[in-house]
Amino acid sequence: MRYTIRYKITVLKVCAVFMLIFTVLYSCAQKQYAVVSSCAFSKQIFPGTIPIGLRGKPLIHHSNISEFIYIETKDKAIPEWDSAWKNGNLYLVNTVAVKNDSVQLGTDAATQKTVSVVAKNGDHLWKLELTPQTSSDNADSTNTADNNQILLVGKFNRKRVSLTVNAETILMPERRE
Repeated sequence: MRYTIRYKITVLKVCAVFMLIFTVLYSCAQKQYAVVSSCAFSKQIFPGTIPIGLRGKPLIHHSNISEFIYIETKDKAIPEWDSAWKNGNLYLVNTVAVKNDSVQLGTDAATQKTVSVVAKNGDHLWKLELTPQTSSDNADSTNTADNNQILLVGKFNRKRVSLTVNAETILMPERRE
């Protein structure tokens, strides 16, 4: 009788370990939602012609910061991203399919090297344009990301999903004409 109790306990332990391994592998496989890679970028954009006042000083002292993320996927089916969080600020997300398999974005402000995004053979590129949300009254405050991270939140197959983009590349400023 003693042998059968040890045997049952051993079998239960082995089953528990296999169930744990299966659960971890299944959750890891579902986490990325067919996203192969993701890269975040920001670029400061200055207006082209700036009006000058009577004393020769510019009347407008503003610039816009364009923030966007490129993701590479295996499939054409991707989550419907509806919001993003960066440094405690809420952003709305507009998803745009990229027709080319490579996009040249500009020059990295830190390294002065040309930055481009290239999809692997057969993969798809998507541009996620982030627009700052001025009012976050109806936003979920639990969806905040750590510093230097962007948290994307959306739906995939009718389930809430999230993806964390770890690093952001700052591109050289651009002047619009």
